[in-house]
Amino acid sequence: MNKLALTLPGGQTIFDPQSKFNNLGSFISGLYQVVFYVAVALALYWLTWGIFEYIFAGGNKEQLGNGRKKITWALIGLMFVLVAFLVAQFLGQVVLPEGSKQPFNSLPITK
Repeated sequence: MNKLALTLPGGQTIFDPQSKFNNLGSFISGLYQVVFYVAVALALYWLTWGIFEYIFAGGNKEQLGNGRKKITWALIGLMFVLVAFLVAQFLGQVVLPEGSKQPFNSLPITK
């Protein structure tokens, strides 16, 4: 039987390296992080674009309005991403992974 091994610079060898995504929950968590970072980057890009458009409008009311709309929607997007992040963190604390202590496990069960 062949075993997997990974040799690191410096000569250290790791036998049977494990993937970070060894179950569906860890894969979804990793995917969530990527989506979160992309959403924040896009919202910040949109915010920056709106700010530059607002600054360089030169008194043109149409460009001022477009810049203001971009800034407003970027801030709404950032708030939406922040709320989604906080909800996910809250649910991660409420729904405990396997092997961890269950809340209220010391309370007596009455029948």
